[in-house]
Amino acid sequence: MAEERAAFTGKLGFVLTAAGAAVGLGCLWRFPYMAPQNGGGLFLLCYIVLLVALGIPLLITEMAIGRKTQSGVLGAFTKLHPKFAFVGGLCLLTFGLVQPYYSLLGGEFAKYSFMYITGQEASLVQEGFYQSYIAQVGEPLLWLAVFIIVTGALSLFGITRGIKRVCKILMPMVAIMLVGLMIYCLTLPHAIDGLAYFLMPDFETFGMNTILAAMGQVFYSLSIGFGVMLTCGSFAGKKMNLMSSAWTTGFFTLFLAIIAGCMIIPASFLFVGGNPSVLGSGTVFSGLPMIFSVMPFGGMAGAVFFYHSDAGSTDFKSHNTGNYRNRFAGQI
Repeated sequence: MAEERAAFTGKLGFVLTAAGAAVGLGCLWRFPYMAPQNGGGLFLLCYIVLLVALGIPLLITEMAIGRKTQSGVLGAFTKLHPKFAFVGGLCLLTFGLVQPYYSLLGGEFAKYSFMYITGQEASLVQEGFYQSYIAQVGEPLLWLAVFIIVTGALSLFGITRGIKRVCKILMPMVAIMLVGLMIYCLTLPHAIDGLAYFLMPDFETFGMNTILAAMGQVFYSLSIGFGVMLTCGSFAGKKMNLMSSAWTTGFFTLFLAIIAGCMIIPASFLFVGGNPSVLGSGTVFSGLPMIFSVMPFGGMAGAVFFYHSDAGSTDFKSHNTGNYRNRFAGQI
């Protein structure tokens, strides 16, 4: 069993796989809507400080426990000390509670990718489309099943031939795609104002809520606290520098989160009248289709984006997307 777990012999595959566990929900979906709601640049500053001071050390710890014990989350803490066996149970319980949430959101991204691939993207910018979709029962469950089947099939190929191979291909593609989308979004009218909204700290909003929100984002974006990175570490080779790998993983996720913020927030700033926070957790599902509807090859870009992302959102504040789209398209 130990030989099977020592599958990551190179740093690149390990880092890209670890980052792949967090980029969708943590970076592409949650970060762009949490930042405007919690002081913009101030939230980003708190996030960076907590990432360095708390998140990455915990990431190193989880990976180290996994590699030392060469076990999953239940066995790892038992091997450390029998008195800590309950910690593994708590991690597994947390994972069990989170996994349906992840899978449901992954199904929503799969649905949006299918809409773009089949040429139905015009429906995505209609007023109330997302609200109508999440209010249903049958279709969200169908796409939930699709997501589970696809990811389950991928897992059957194992670490080397499955997860690592896919992440080594898709993660660089995601990074390149996000940089390209960011450059396009920053050419839109008033994008610089939106960028300032994102990057400039608003110290009047500083408080414990901002710190707690940033701390939650750290745990969310690094997938720490429920055994994912511990399990990932259990597949690390004995000669791999875990400290270097963890720091690289942390800063790679930070890079993608900032790129996503610089892409989504300035663009959203335009069509919500200077207040992206009103979009709430539906920023990706409401904001990006607006962008794709007016950019060259937007349908292709939308299909690629939602295909390579594995998360979405469950709720967002009501807003008149139809009116926003008309005003937005008229300025471009």
